[in-house]
Amino acid sequence: MPNPMNARAETVGTNRMFGKYWRACNLCIVPVDAVYEPCYETGHNVRHKIWIKGESEFGIAGIWRTWESPTGGPPRYAFAMLTLNAGG
Repeated sequence: MPNPMNARAETVGTNRMFGKYWRACNLCIVPVDAVYEPCYETGHNVRHKIWIKGESEFGIAGIWRTWESPTGGPPRYAFAMLTLNAGG
């Protein structure tokens, strides 16, 4: 099963991959010190760092699930950060 990093907040509840976890309230806070987003405006993949000046960490809303490894072992956890398209 794919393990994406981002889930669109606008459609997370109806998305095939995330909907059942959203309805089960599998919500979390993902602690980060920064996130990097690609910008393709120049035609090249340029990464922009996004952080909060003066803060060492902050939290991003997320959704989580457990999964069983096909080779056995304890359950594992996976998450995706909820994202919104920038408006403007």
